[in-house]
Amino acid sequence: MLRTRPVLPALGLVVAACGSAPVTADAPAAPAVAPAPTLPTPPPALPADVGPRPVLTAAPAFTPPTPQVVSLPGLPQVWLVERHALPMVALQIVVPAGGADDPAGKSGLAALTAEMMEQGAGRYGALEISRLFDQLGAVASVDAGTDASTASLTVLKPNLKRALELLGDVVARPRFEAAEWTRAQALWLDQLRQRPFEPGDVASLVGRAVHFGAAHPYAHPVDGHVDSVGKLTLADAKAYHKAHWRPDQATLVVVGDVTVDELKTLFAPAFAQWVAPKTPPAARVAAAPPKGPWPRTVLVDRPDAPQTMFLLVAPGPVAADPGLVTLELANIPLGGSFTSRLNTNLREDKGYTYGAKSALSQDRLAGRWSIRTAVESGVTGPALNEILKEIKQLVEGGLKPEELKKARASDRGDLVSGYESLEPIAGRLADIAGLGLPADWDARRARAADTAEDAAIEKAATTTSLRDATIIAVGDGKAIRAAFQAAALPEPEVRDAEGRPVAPRAQPKGKAK
Repeated sequence: MLRTRPVLPALGLVVAACGSAPVTADAPAAPAVAPAPTLPTPPPALPADVGPRPVLTAAPAFTPPTPQVVSLPGLPQVWLVERHALPMVALQIVVPAGGADDPAGKSGLAALTAEMMEQGAGRYGALEISRLFDQLGAVASVDAGTDASTASLTVLKPNLKRALELLGDVVARPRFEAAEWTRAQALWLDQLRQRPFEPGDVASLVGRAVHFGAAHPYAHPVDGHVDSVGKLTLADAKAYHKAHWRPDQATLVVVGDVTVDELKTLFAPAFAQWVAPKTPPAARVAAAPPKGPWPRTVLVDRPDAPQTMFLLVAPGPVAADPGLVTLELANIPLGGSFTSRLNTNLREDKGYTYGAKSALSQDRLAGRWSIRTAVESGVTGPALNEILKEIKQLVEGGLKPEELKKARASDRGDLVSGYESLEPIAGRLADIAGLGLPADWDARRARAADTAEDAAIEKAATTTSLRDATIIAVGDGKAIRAAFQAAALPEPEVRDAEGRPVAPRAQPKGKAK
């Protein structure tokens, strides 16, 4: 309850009413007159002519740093980028094997092997090694991608020696204990069982299965399928590690406050126990890019789902293709930036989605050009029409001059931001190494983007493979079928959440087909 301050004159009236002599208060003193404020002196008037308006010059070309390629005894090939402004180091060890190298029927093996490498190494168990990295203030992890696997570390320079010793154990001497395998595999399976409830993950999985076909190394998700991961054994993980985590096949990417001499004194002892086996390394997995034919429409039915997840997938160039850069520039106006055509249309103008984007993958064996967005189920049809309209307008109308100019600026800005700090630099160089590309690949790509002719970018836009993309929709089957019919698209092929074809329901006997 608020409390108020007493009012003295009212109190005086109360006293007088009780028969006491009236109390006469002294007259209040006249308030002092405040001095007039002093106004600030106005600034001098600007001259009428301030000269010509400054002319903005074109942004200077940016060429990413090419790492030093160093060969030292006891170490894999080293890519070194020295940055001495901060006492910090980011590094990644890359081996050229990932989910694409999973044996037939054993999808998820590369990823689960990487997980097991974190669960104890050398003298330390899973909790101990995690605690030691934490005490050093280091961030360390082991991960598997489609084409490569990586062990990464970021640490302050004073703690580098000890952190390297721990990482050397993780890479060379993982413990692969049975109890940790049982725990890790069970948790992994629990995560996979939750995947059907994530429409974006389902769309990605189904997109792989449909686009690449069952026999292609890229057909399965890197984290595997429930049925395959459940059959994996600890012996499988040990064999995968022995076959692929070899120093004679690895690249060590180092970015930060390190010199070549320190590679000899700090790094070489840390990895002294990582010795290549005498057996020859396995050849990198090979496969031709898929050629189709692909279904035009694919449905993953989620009755009464509140949203529809769209994924359009079409063929694209491999990462090593010199023509990829012109397609990437052409993609930026379509869906490669926040102000792109797709995002402006579906998000800003129509309010159908929180975001719509398109992208080109960078893969070693086969590339993809894709469009992705999630919309409210009630606007499934209108949203699909707008996506198809934007593709048609790109093919028939090409790009505007201001879009070409903006695409170049956006591409350069993304490249500059990717080389601003240590971890992104190490990650980008690790990607390049894992794809089997040369150390100066980004410098070459930057020059190609700067010198790409408008006509080449325009041609890439108007001949886009997205015209015939497979349209994968995850959501309510009734709404999606109605949208496909309204767009004069064929009846969809039905797949389940694991990407497997679903046989059409048998009709009751006696009813017409």
